[in-house]
Amino acid sequence: MPLLHSSYLSNWYVVASRTPTKCIYVIKNSQRYLSSAQVTTALRPFYFLVHPDLFGRHPRAQHVNDSSLKVLNSHLDSLINHEKPRPVSLRFYVKNKKMQGILSTVALQLNKTSARDTVHGILREFDLPTKYVDSLPETLHQPDRKVTYHRPFNDFTRNFSPEEELCMTRRENLYTWLIKNMGEAERRLAVSEPIRQDIVRLRSWLIDELNLTKLSWQRGLGTTHLRGCLQGLTALTTHHQEIKEILQGRAVHFGSETGVSLEGNM
Repeated sequence: MPLLHSSYLSNWYVVASRTPTKCIYVIKNSQRYLSSAQVTTALRPFYFLVHPDLFGRHPRAQHVNDSSLKVLNSHLDSLINHEKPRPVSLRFYVKNKKMQGILSTVALQLNKTSARDTVHGILREFDLPTKYVDSLPETLHQPDRKVTYHRPFNDFTRNFSPEEELCMTRRENLYTWLIKNMGEAERRLAVSEPIRQDIVRLRSWLIDELNLTKLSWQRGLGTTHLRGCLQGLTALTTHHQEIKEILQGRAVHFGSETGVSLEGNM
C-alpha cells in the first residue's frame, strides 16, 4: 500500500493510504496523561490539609504554605503540558491531628517526570488515599479493529449545495436519533453505576454525620466531579473538627460559585 504520509503527532502514530476511495488509519498510543481536572480532583484532600486559609492564626505557616502551593501548581502545570521542570523541594505546615494548636512540617521532593507519579507521591507523603489516581487507566485501550473510512472520491470534488446539506440534516428526527444513540447511552449508564452508588453513599453519610438539612448540587456537575466534591467534603470534615462544627445543621450546595446565603447555607 503506497503511503501518503507517515508522521508523529504527539504520541499518536498515523498511517494513511493514498487510495482515493478508502483511508485506513492505524492509531497507537503508549501512555495516558492526567488532565488538569484529574490532577485537581486527586489533590483535593491535600489542598484541604495545607490551604493557607486554614492557618489564619499562624501567619508564618500561612505564608509558607501559600508560597509552596504557588510553586507546586506551576510545577504541575509544566508536567501536564508535557514539559520537564527542574526538581524542587517544598515544605508545608499541617495541623497535628492529636494535639490541637500544634503544627507539623512535611518536606516534599518534586523530582518525578510525570504528573501521575508526582500526584501519587504527594498523596503518599501526606498519608492520603491514592484510590482515585490508581483507578485512572495508565494506557488507552487499542481499538478492536482498524478504523476504516470509506467515501467516494467524487464527494470531494462535487459542488457544495447548502439546500442539499440542509435536507440531509433534516432526515434525522428524534426517533432515529434515539435509536442510534440508545446503545451508547446504556453503556455509559452501566459504566457510571459504581460512581453513582458512591455518590448516594457519601451523600447519606454526610447528611447523617453533619446533621445537614439539605445537600444538593448544580445540575451541570458530572458524576465524577460530584463524587470528588463529596469525597473532598468528607476529608475536610474528618481532618478539621472546627469546620465540621460550623456545618452542623446547615444546608450545603455544590455549585460554580462560593458563598453563604442569608439563611446561613453554604
